[in-house]
Amino acid sequence: MGLVAAHFSQVLQSQSACQFEKRTMKFGFVATVATIISTVSAVTGKLGDAKEVHDNCPRAIFRSFLRSDEVEGIVSFLPTSDGVGLTVVAEFSKLPTDDDKIMYHIHEKRLEGGSTNCTSTGGHLDPYQRGDEPPAEEGHPERAEVGDLSGKHGTLSGAPVVVSYVDKYLANRLDNPAYIGNHSVVVHRSDKTRIACSNIELVAW
Repeated sequence: MGLVAAHFSQVLQSQSACQFEKRTMKFGFVATVATIISTVSAVTGKLGDAKEVHDNCPRAIFRSFLRSDEVEGIVSFLPTSDGVGLTVVAEFSKLPTDDDKIMYHIHEKRLEGGSTNCTSTGGHLDPYQRGDEPPAEEGHPERAEVGDLSGKHGTLSGAPVVVSYVDKYLANRLDNPAYIGNHSVVVHRSDKTRIACSNIELVAW
């Protein structure tokens, strides 16, 4: 967890009137992006490209704890010092050894009632209605689904492995359509088989 601790020590500690779920009840979010005016093409969403998030909460930390027969790991979503996007730290101590292109995404639905059925998590978080085909375009994260983390930032191979990056299109504010807090993380093999999943939980604020 060294990367997480090192990162958080650099985060602004100012108070903020942030909104997020200290959950455990189900929450339905209605995206307010219908007014976006943008040119639509084959590689962007019906509501245009994803928008950078510039007003994230400075102290909210979310994590997804993943454990299955093939996977053990934690994906953390940390605030950035300037409030733009979120820092994602993906730490895995166990991954399949026979697949060098493991994918992971934020999915639109949570697991309910202690379920471990990863199929129930639905598709990727996609508030701009892009869809998962064609695949994300290298160098253009704004044209990818918001939840397509490995499409934007690379697949995983081997364990132990730690990757860290800033994703400018993720939100920790409840009032943003790219809010991550009422969703889940799903790990896939390269053939898209779902091999691990877990809810994204608020762990500090």
